[in-house]
Amino acid sequence: MIHLVLATHTEAKPIISYFKLKRLMHVTEYQVFINKDKSISLTISGIGKVFSACSVIFTYFLFKRQRNNIWINIGIAGHNDLEIGEISLVNKINDLSSKKSWYPSIVFNHSFKVQNCNTYDKPNFKYTKKNLHDMELSGFYSSANKLSYSELIQSLKIVSDNKEKKISFKERGRISELIKINITHIEKVILILNKIQLKNN
Repeated sequence: MIHLVLATHTEAKPIISYFKLKRLMHVTEYQVFINKDKSISLTISGIGKVFSACSVIFTYFLFKRQRNNIWINIGIAGHNDLEIGEISLVNKINDLSSKKSWYPSIVFNHSFKVQNCNTYDKPNFKYTKKNLHDMELSGFYSSANKLSYSELIQSLKIVSDNKEKKISFKERGRISELIKINITHIEKVILILNKIQLKNN
């Protein structure tokens, strides 16, 4: 099974529409969506690494503790000089408060840019390094890494702000559009990871 974890409904909306996901109305702790053949789930975690970590564990237990599934974190992030709307895979995750780092295994051929990502406890727009900035990824990855192979756990980050421009979270339409224009890239990663999972099984 493929589990997608996003922080907000604004980011999730285009994916819910594209994959025709329906909300599980009996689930109240998180907004959880699933497709018709029950091969893709999407959980809206809320903003922040603690919420993201908890949503991964919740999703794992909700879907009967199936190990070695695909886990993908998708969301917006800041960067010093990448263009608004650019999408990247993450190959190193740095938690700025705990000083811990993780290294996702990108073992497949692809044409994506690859970036490091710093996870902060609160918004940080001081881009002093050539790293992405977010608030969820270290929480997501540290939890998912206990449940699956590293190569099946990936993150796609889409730039929403840089040193020249910034899109506010209040601009929901613009944020949703950033996800929407990258939907085929998101689908491509899902298909690649699905092939890797089938080989491992």
